[in-house]
Amino acid sequence: MFEPDIQEYSRIIVEKGFSGHTSFLQQHAVKRIDDWKQGAANNDPAAQFFLALCYAHDIAAPLDSLESLRLMQLSANAGFPPAQTQLGLQFEEGRDVNQNLDEAVRWYTRSAEAGFVLAQYRLGWMYEGGRGVTQDLGPALRWYREAAEQGYVAAQFNLARMHEEGRGTSADIIEAAHWYR
Repeated sequence: MFEPDIQEYSRIIVEKGFSGHTSFLQQHAVKRIDDWKQGAANNDPAAQFFLALCYAHDIAAPLDSLESLRLMQLSANAGFPPAQTQLGLQFEEGRDVNQNLDEAVRWYTRSAEAGFVLAQYRLGWMYEGGRGVTQDLGPALRWYREAAEQGYVAAQFNLARMHEEGRGTSADIIEAAHWYR
């Protein structure tokens, strides 16, 4: 029932990153809010996630950060990768929860391993900078590459930069140029 929402959300996220949440909601929330509420009531993780975003962004539902967090946790615990990434971001930034970089990395890893592009990018960023993990450029390259191969521009840029500078790999201007395109 929510597969078209998931596909459209994924398309927008690859194009716009985290800022795609607002774009997606502005385009779809008013039409879909009742279905998302019904789906959330029936414990559908995708519906819980989309409804949580509505509460978090004050779009089609009143601003309610606690309800947003509750729904996001339900969705993430059910294994929905976009919710896992969003929960990771909340732990990373300390938004509506105590900041906990270990928890952020744990949620990003679960989502990245499931193939979610934003988690892959964010996990690469965490490894590159030693945020919540020991700095390790090998995993940084791996996660940037996985996100880059899905078309995520920020990951393509970071991957290119690392190849250009020889960070975690031998300097390779041809590989860098490939990703800069």
